[in-house]
Parts: sequence; C-alpha cells; structure tokens
Amino acid sequence: MDKYTSTTTLGDSARCRTIFTASGSSFTTDLDCSQGGLGENPVPAAMLAAAAASCMLSMIAFKGKQRGFETKGICISAGVEHDANGISALLFDIHVPMPQTEETKRLLESCVKSCPVGKAISENVEKRFSWHWTTWMD
Repeated sequence: MDKYTSTTTLGDSARCRTIFTASGSSFTTDLDCSQGGLGENPVPAAMLAAAAASCMLSMIAFKGKQRGFETKGICISAGVEHDANGISALLFDIHVPMPQTEETKRLLESCVKSCPVGKAISENVEKRFSWHWTTWMD
C-alpha cells in the first residue's frame, strides 16, 4: 500500500481540492468568507468533524455486525466551535432510531469514544456527545 492516500492541491482563493489515489474520488474545501475564502464548500474544520463522525459510525457498524445488532439509520450531526486559539470543541449529536438494550447502549458509546480519528485529535479539543435514544424521523 502506498504511504500517501491522497493529494491536495491549492487553487485560487484558498480553495483546496483533494483527490484520493485509489479511487479518484475527490472533495473541495474553502476558507470561510470572513477569512478571504469563497465559502462555497465546507471548511477544513467541518471536514474534520465529519471525518470523526464517519469513523464513529464505521466503528458502530463493525461492532453491530460482529455482535448481531441493528445499526442502520444511526445518524451523527457534527459541528465545530472555535475560540481565539482555533478549534476548541467538536460537537456530535447522535440519533439512534431503534430500541437498544442498556448493554448495546454502552457498546455504542464505547465505539464512539474509541474511534481512531477522534482519538488522534488533540486532547486540547473538547469532544461533546449528545445521545438521542428514541425513534427519530426527520
């Protein structure tokens, strides 16, 4: 496996385009307009929160399959808080739209807290979790 999995190129107005080596899939980020960016695409901090949420859901899916409980439809809304030093907190609002036992609730919470992406983020960045254990429909 190649040690580099993606290439990111800087374009005009601080717009960055990332292409993944294996698949060719890509995404684009902008700086916020207040920072001189175009503000048309997600900012990197939002992508960080989204990547952590995706990792958490992947861990949940893995454990669910391994232990034989339903995980499809679990949803995480992710956000970022900033202070003068940069990112101060990542926010995760987690909706579990199916009944769970106390044991599976603990297992889901453990999956979220043990996701490798979240663990790689500095401990100086607070991670806040809000769980919703009822049926949730948008």
